[in-house]
Amino acid sequence: MPPLLSLQNITAGYGGKAVINDICFDVCASEFCALLGLNGSGKTTLLKTICGLLPAISGKIIVSGEDCTELGEHKRSRHMSYILQRHSKLIGVTVMDAVLMGLNPNLGLFNYPTATDKARAEETLEKFGIAHLAGKDFSKLSEGQKQIVILTRTLIQDTPVMLMDEPDSALDFSNRHKTLKRIRKLIHSEKKAGLVTLHDPNLALVLRPPDTPRRWHKHLRNPP
Repeated sequence: MPPLLSLQNITAGYGGKAVINDICFDVCASEFCALLGLNGSGKTTLLKTICGLLPAISGKIIVSGEDCTELGEHKRSRHMSYILQRHSKLIGVTVMDAVLMGLNPNLGLFNYPTATDKARAEETLEKFGIAHLAGKDFSKLSEGQKQIVILTRTLIQDTPVMLMDEPDSALDFSNRHKTLKRIRKLIHSEKKAGLVTLHDPNLALVLRPPDTPRRWHKHLRNPP
């Protein structure tokens, strides 16, 4: 079975200067892969390139057999979801509405979330233990709660590939493990491909389901 995400000789950077060079690896269905490295090693640059926020200098990004390198933002968002280190500010928006924004790539211009969509959002909020916050103002939440809401929105987006840039950064120790385990379970059960940046090698071990072999890739580059 071909991989869900395949990076083929990706070189990317800023102002014409390469930060990462000739990156090649695959992430298969049900696989949750961690990118480990120090600050400045190119982890975020790689994720931004995959999701299209940063154009690749060269190489191809294949998702489900389709070359996403030249796709527009809307089409690309149907193939992959992306959680940034710092989420955008949402003021005057309820938690439920923030989660339902994950449906935007699959809605037409004049379409609205259905009752089924809302029920699915409520179920996902329940899985992450924040269903009681559904009617709360998103901007009034703690940073850790906001991060879990954004993770929930990403799951609702329901893409074959999930990209996460340090999704644990605002979470306490207990919630880091619980949240990553829940995401791992979803990726495994729904046969998605997950790619996440982390600083802590111990957290990377949480990503691997029991009784599955480890796979290690070489580092991207040394920091300057």
